[in-house]
Amino acid sequence: MKKKVYITNRMITMGACLIFFIVIFITFVSCYYVDVCIKKEAKAPKNRYEWTKLGGILEDASDYLTSEVRQYVITGDAGYFYDYWNEVYKVKRRDMAVKN
Repeated sequence: MKKKVYITNRMITMGACLIFFIVIFITFVSCYYVDVCIKKEAKAPKNRYEWTKLGGILEDASDYLTSEVRQYVITGDAGYFYDYWNEVYKVKRRDMAVKN
């Protein structure tokens, strides 16, 4: 013969406590996640400014190299040739922009 299982007051209280602690835990995790997201959102404009600045430096360096090559091809002046390779091997503005 099977014994009947009755729901007692103790079981109801334990279940309510368990649900209460689960809700509290979810609330704390949600608050932590919102805090992390707010910090990331506050940091985004700073990152965007820095990346825009680095992109400008990279663009200027690339334009300079392109200009030097074009001038060398058009005029045949070796000064443009040496300026190009000086930028590539010594000054390295492109590499500094990418490294940052």
